Amino acid sequence: MILLVEEDFATRRALDEFLTGEGFQVLCTASGSEGLDVLDSYALRPRLVILDIKDPLRFRSLQGALPAARDIPVIVIVPEPDDREVLKLEATRVLRRPLDRAALLESVEQCLGSAEVWVSDGG
Repeated sequence: MILLVEEDFATRRALDEFLTGEGFQVLCTASGSEGLDVLDSYALRPRLVILDIKDPLRFRSLQGALPAARDIPVIVIVPEPDDREVLKLEATRVLRRPLDRAALLESVEQCLGSAEVWVSDGG
C-alpha cells in the first residue's frame, strides 16, 4: 500500500486515480498530521509514502520519531528544491513540479527496493 499525503484535493484525487490505475493500492490523507497518524496507528504499514505538503521537513522529522515508520521509503514532491534542503529531507526520491507521471511511476517502482537519493529535473 502507498500512503499519499497531499494537501490539495484535486492533486490528491488525480494522483490517487493515476496510481490506482497503475495497479497500486493507495490510502490518501489531506495533511501531514493525518499521514503521521496513519504511520503511527494503521494496522497495515504502508510500503511507501508519497509526500506533497508545505512542510515536508517537519513531517520527515516526526516520521523519524516513529520507530515503525523510520524505514518506510518516501518520495517527496517539491516546487524547486534547494540542494541543501533536499539533503535535509533524507527522502528516498525527490521529484520536482511540474510532476512528470512517468518519473513518478518509475520512482514508485524503483524506490521500494532502493535507498538512494534521486532528484528529477522536473521535465
